[in-house]
Amino acid sequence: MADAGTSPEAKVAAYTEIAGKYLELQRPDQAKKVLEKSLTTANTIATPSLQAFALLDTAGRLTKAEQPKLAVNALNDALAIAKTLPDPVDRVFANIKIAQAYGEAGKKENAQNLLADTTQATPEIIDSYVRSRAFAAIANVYTEIGDDFNSEASISAATDLLPMIEDPNIKARARVEITGSYAQAGNHAKAIASLNAVFQEFDAMRDNSIASAKEAAKNAKTTKKPTLKLANKALKASAPKEEKATPDPKAVEQAAIANAELLKTRSLFLVASQYLVSKQYDKALEVIGNLDEKSIEKSVGIANVAIAYTKDKKNDVAIKLFDQSLQGLSAVAPSMDVFTLLVEIGRQYQAIKSTDLAAKAWDQSLAIAKDLPQPIDRLFAFNIVASTYGEFGLTEKVEPILQESLAIAKTAPDPNIRSRAYSDISSTYWAIGQRDKAKEIAQTIENPTEKSQLEKLFACAG
Repeated sequence: MADAGTSPEAKVAAYTEIAGKYLELQRPDQAKKVLEKSLTTANTIATPSLQAFALLDTAGRLTKAEQPKLAVNALNDALAIAKTLPDPVDRVFANIKIAQAYGEAGKKENAQNLLADTTQATPEIIDSYVRSRAFAAIANVYTEIGDDFNSEASISAATDLLPMIEDPNIKARARVEITGSYAQAGNHAKAIASLNAVFQEFDAMRDNSIASAKEAAKNAKTTKKPTLKLANKALKASAPKEEKATPDPKAVEQAAIANAELLKTRSLFLVASQYLVSKQYDKALEVIGNLDEKSIEKSVGIANVAIAYTKDKKNDVAIKLFDQSLQGLSAVAPSMDVFTLLVEIGRQYQAIKSTDLAAKAWDQSLAIAKDLPQPIDRLFAFNIVASTYGEFGLTEKVEPILQESLAIAKTAPDPNIRSRAYSDISSTYWAIGQRDKAKEIAQTIENPTEKSQLEKLFACAG
């Protein structure tokens, strides 16, 4: 049953998902067995790019399963395929991903050698922005493996390409990525300087949009001419030309200001995330502190830092930050984003044995789920809450929620949405020990791929 599948790609996706479940359950030996099947299947994929990334994905799971030899062999095979990819962009970014995976598998020298080769290949990329992105990504991997000198050199190479990028929006995007690389590398001074430059570019784009709209409105007023009387009947028959509407300067100004603020928010969030990657939590919080108090991004950013602290076993600090994140959420309008964050915070509280705080967060998330305006959103939100309760053994809370999910799922017009929902509901019933009920619901799944994937998971779990 576990080996049934429609294509090699689908099989690999199923195997890696199953292996991931085993790893979550701390069963690396079982994960290894499944991943060995994934390797065998990946080697039968006909499309080179898909095959390379299937091997790469499998290798990453093997590293987590403490199978470095198998992981490195898979990466070697992925690299051999990546070298044959005809598109230089695909080739370069595949190599960067493989180098990163070598580093995670403890093969620093392999990673360094591949990054050096990839750096030499970047001139094959014609687009200056894409080439700058590549250098920034190379810098990040160098940082991860502790090669600060080459990280700095790669960031400089990315920066040198900025004058060659003509579109100001794209140039700003490239500068944000460079800022993130500086942040991850721990070069706070340059990260802040780069971020300030980005914000100046956002402000300049905003001001240019507003000025252009005002100029267009001014020109439209001065170029209007009085309507001439028609000289003859022939002219009367000709259709009048439609004049292009001039944008309302006030509307343009409001949109430009909102867009600039959105770009700044996203940039700050990205830079904070890069600080987190390199465990610079104080710097991440400093950047997050610049976000709007009423933005969901601020609460998410603070929660992400808290999660990082839980991984480092610093639960007291984490709880304070989770509380701060929840306080910020109280000022944000209820939405799927708020719901998702509440579920995750509850999960983190439960993991560090703060069960009362977890229950409170989940109660809030369930209240939001019930009030979501779209039935599809309610459906998947209910499934997420039920699955989370089941994951932590709170089985008495699961079934009432699943009953609500089933009622909505039956009315969903799209068979693929119904299938996905039934699969989620069935999986949760299985997780809480109601296997007959799980199998009964699984039989109602209309999408054959969805049904097959679920049957594979049941076969492995059984």
